[in-house]
Amino acid sequence: MLLGGMTPRAALGWIAVSAVVVATLGAVLGYVVDGDAFDSFGEALWWSVVTVGTVGYGDVVPTNAAGRGVASALIVFTMAFFPVLTGIVTATLIDQNRRRATTDRQREDDERQAELLRHLRAIEDRLTRLEERVR
Repeated sequence: MLLGGMTPRAALGWIAVSAVVVATLGAVLGYVVDGDAFDSFGEALWWSVVTVGTVGYGDVVPTNAAGRGVASALIVFTMAFFPVLTGIVTATLIDQNRRRATTDRQREDDERQAELLRHLRAIEDRLTRLEERVR
């Protein structure tokens, strides 16, 4: 499994790295197709981060159809990708916790069964000794 063995800290890192990659790609695409809308790549990156973050300040906006297309794709991708990614990471962490709890319960059950078996053997030994005395 891709996310198997993930810790909450690693999950947060994975989501953060994904957001940085998406924002950076959005900035590159926006700057390439609508460079007139941005004074610098830094401004395109600002626009992309604000767009990915769904804040949308409106201080920097694409001005041509291609730039708006990139913006639209970035918005739709962000709305679809991050909730799914977060859901997958959350499900993975829940599944890991459930497996760990199941393993812990199984270990406790095994220990209880071993203890009961020791008690039963002790009772059986005492019963055997008592039967030998009675004979």
